[in-house]
Amino acid sequence: MKKPHILAAGALAFLLPHATFAQEAVAAPAPEGGVNPAQEALPPAAVETKNKDSWLSYGGDFRARYESFDHVPVTGPISDYWSFFRFRSRLFAKIDLGDFTFHTRAVNEWRKFHNRHGRNSYPFSDELVFDLLYAEFRNDCLGFPMRLRVGRQEIMDLGSLRVLGEGTAGDGSRTFTFNAARLTLTPVEKVDIDFLGIYNRWYDALAIGGLDGDIVRDRKRDLNGNRSDEGGAGVYLTDKRDADLNYEAYYLWKHETKDARGRVAGGDGRDTHTLGTRLLPKLTDSLSGELEVAGQLGRTEDHRAIHAYMLHAGLTQTFDPFNKLTPYVSAAAAVFSGDKDESTGHISGWNPMWGRLPQYGDLSGMQYPGMSFWYQNLVYPHLELGFKNDERNPNLRHYLRFQTGPMFAQRVNGSDVSAAAAGDSRYRGWHFFSQYGVPLVKEAGPLKALTAMVEADCILPGNYFDQASPVYFLRFQLQAAF
Repeated sequence: MKKPHILAAGALAFLLPHATFAQEAVAAPAPEGGVNPAQEALPPAAVETKNKDSWLSYGGDFRARYESFDHVPVTGPISDYWSFFRFRSRLFAKIDLGDFTFHTRAVNEWRKFHNRHGRNSYPFSDELVFDLLYAEFRNDCLGFPMRLRVGRQEIMDLGSLRVLGEGTAGDGSRTFTFNAARLTLTPVEKVDIDFLGIYNRWYDALAIGGLDGDIVRDRKRDLNGNRSDEGGAGVYLTDKRDADLNYEAYYLWKHETKDARGRVAGGDGRDTHTLGTRLLPKLTDSLSGELEVAGQLGRTEDHRAIHAYMLHAGLTQTFDPFNKLTPYVSAAAAVFSGDKDESTGHISGWNPMWGRLPQYGDLSGMQYPGMSFWYQNLVYPHLELGFKNDERNPNLRHYLRFQTGPMFAQRVNGSDVSAAAAGDSRYRGWHFFSQYGVPLVKEAGPLKALTAMVEADCILPGNYFDQASPVYFLRFQLQAAF
């Protein structure tokens, strides 16, 4: 029997006579208030080559990564040395009928491990999944512009990605999607109000093919990282009328069930309500800032109260461009509240909601159990230096960033597996993050772009961890868009 990804490629090939090429690429980070490493983890967003005579556009990309890490300070085999390749291929198509569009994208990723414990849970050729499968309707029937998007989609363009952006956190960077309905209203120019409804099962019922044997129970891959279903709703306001002070405000509600196997993987089921705001002042032509503050209230299924908070504040100074590259320096501090002990009558650890992305480089989020990017119990003052060009087409972006600073626990957590031998220490260690991206080919025939990226992270552990050896993470990446 033919492989599912081969069948998908054949279906797209059948449509070629009626289609125009498009390309996909990594979304560029917003320039205000510093550079967020999570933005570099974003999946591609379509950048289309328009053809007025065509109702169909299509394209794809292929990404090859080598990753290696060791001594990650968590329990279990993850703390051992890992070295592996990741190969992700994607094909997408868009039907454009004016006010109505339909988007779909098929994804396949498999991995080749050189060193790790256990079996490879992404063997060749693994499964075919659809990370985009949604319809969009645009109109001004309410007297102002509106857009309704329903189906499997990405939500990457709202805010800093600290609370919203990753719908499949247990899936790595293979997919980032939400099963959602999103209504965007623009009552006045430069003001958007987004209403969201989200429901993600812990597994993908639409996956084709899949795992053999019992690598994952019931032959289902855990997309949320803790085998819990996640649902919720929210509203997000973005106001860009004042060029000197962009403003955002949001409310998000998230419901999480217990572990689907009857065990408690990430705590009991819970309802979490998050209210936050984000300010992006432009202080001078070259100095900008960012301030994001959010608080959480809620309750678990066993009736424990939730009280938590998050804070990020930073300043970014840019300098005169040199050879089309703009140097910058950012100084920032991040605080995510932590629990003293979850066995007490309430929970004070921050819940990242749908923001489980590498906010400060990959290694910063891998220090949590299961490499979960569950940012909490963290205080991180840091400095970042770098340069970037001003290309809005991410395939042409050329950038360098280097970030460093000490990491602390917000409080000593007696139940934190990372702090088993910490005593009263809160010093997690000194963190280094570096990343360099460069376009290699801008366009050559059907190849729309070829980019390269290298990342190197390191933590010199403090005595909060029962870990003396330096922790490191390395990544080399090539990505082609066609």
